[in-house]
Amino acid sequence: MARLAQLRELYLWRTRVSDDGLQKLKSLQRLQVLNLWDTAATDRTLKQLLPQLPALQHVYLGSSPNPLTVFYSGDWELPVSTVSSAAIARLRSECPGLEVVFWQGEDNAAAPADGQSASAATVASVFAAAGDDVARRPAATDWPGFLGPAGDGHSSESLPQRDWQQHPPRLLWKRRTGEGYSAPSVAGDRLIYTDRQKNVERIVCVSAPTGQTIWQQHVRASYQDALGYGDGPRATPLIDGQRVYSVTADGILDCRQLHSGELLWRRNLSSDFAVTGNLYGVGASPFVYGNLLLLVVGGRERNAVPAAAGVVAFDKHTGHTVYSTGDVQASYASVRVIDAHDPPLGVAFAREGLLVFDALTGRQRHQIPWAAKVSGCVNAVTPVISGSEVFVSEAYGPGSILLRFEDENFDVVWADQKRSRRRVLRAHWATPLLYDGHLYACSGRHSAQGELRCINWETGFVEWRHQQRCLSSLCGIDGCLINVTEYGQVELIVASAESFQLLSRFTPGPDGQPARPDGERLLKFPVWAAPVVSNGRLFLRSSDSLVGFQIR
Repeated sequence: MARLAQLRELYLWRTRVSDDGLQKLKSLQRLQVLNLWDTAATDRTLKQLLPQLPALQHVYLGSSPNPLTVFYSGDWELPVSTVSSAAIARLRSECPGLEVVFWQGEDNAAAPADGQSASAATVASVFAAAGDDVARRPAATDWPGFLGPAGDGHSSESLPQRDWQQHPPRLLWKRRTGEGYSAPSVAGDRLIYTDRQKNVERIVCVSAPTGQTIWQQHVRASYQDALGYGDGPRATPLIDGQRVYSVTADGILDCRQLHSGELLWRRNLSSDFAVTGNLYGVGASPFVYGNLLLLVVGGRERNAVPAAAGVVAFDKHTGHTVYSTGDVQASYASVRVIDAHDPPLGVAFAREGLLVFDALTGRQRHQIPWAAKVSGCVNAVTPVISGSEVFVSEAYGPGSILLRFEDENFDVVWADQKRSRRRVLRAHWATPLLYDGHLYACSGRHSAQGELRCINWETGFVEWRHQQRCLSSLCGIDGCLINVTEYGQVELIVASAESFQLLSRFTPGPDGQPARPDGERLLKFPVWAAPVVSNGRLFLRSSDSLVGFQIR
């Protein structure tokens, strides 16, 4: 019982627990997440149990209208919740800090705008997609990790105001940070970022609406950039339910509680795996697939029979190694999964090229060379996936390639020619965006070569190019592209394959208002972190500051 009292998350959906049985949960004083979907919860549960759980932050209540049609078990009917809407309203009023998600028994086509209830059809799709991780999937407006909720750089939010020259986004807050190029991650009203101050790396949790600190934790840091590009973290933290995963430039992988920052488990990648040193430190961001945490490590296991550990799959709950695969060195790109393939394939753009493996078992399928034959080359672009096709690009040598995977084989759809001086795209560190059959990306190894390009996905034909003489990162939203340059200028562009169409641009000054042409800028060079959109807010990170804007 002492161990049960330490529980922080309890998932009882689809169980035949009675209301009297639920009352026995009062001893779980550290419980933070409680899922009671399709249980026999009643108004009494809300009145006598939930207020007795002081640490509770999230509760999931309600029932689908016909449980057997949504969750067919074959031999027994699921319990039906009798919680009333009035009781839910009272609970929300009495416990304003508690997130209450209430699934009503009405099979509506869509959930209400406040996101607090949803249709039975939506419930079914969530369970089918998430399995045992239901209730931990991010909301549609969250930005829980590198490149957003789907890992493709797109936001599902609307953008009602598009004239940013006359009506620029309103500055909500700004705060100085230590060194670092990692983008922030957002879940609800909590934003997580990492930075470096002197001999420690910090992971910091702040209020997304206000920028005020909620908690911060430290990890000792010793990494020194050999070329003077800064010693701060490169990897974007990942929020998965009530857990936060972060990776330091030295290779310390931590899992912490989102609520408090408490350390749950830690892996030292350098000591646990024989990792070959990387020129710019550890920069690959973690990626969650089911119960696996996938990370490009670039090492070998330290045991009697060393095994390749180019990519390592950790149990996201415990940190234990599930499998390791690929005799490749680490890059700065995040792992992605081709779900359209059976079985699903993991793809990692490693230092030598593309590593392809079974996402669930780690069995290696392919290793496709795609890297420049020069010292200091960088493979940093996360693979872009559409169906069973995968696109990767780099800026130092071979350029870009599109591959199609079927069964045990793959085909090259198109690729830059080795002996040609022209390249379809040279993406350096900013991952391209795929929208309506076209890629939008910044091309160029150096700032002077930087230009935006639109490329036909299936043919590799360059539809248009726009010289901007700087490098930049993109975020897709509501048919538009937010383009943030490394010099702190923000542009809004139409996502159109016909031509480059600028809607508006502004360069925020220290007060958030447009800066004078020769005036001080809010975001100082280099602005290399990808832009983040969450809950109507735009978050931008420079090398020494983090700012939040209201865009909706």
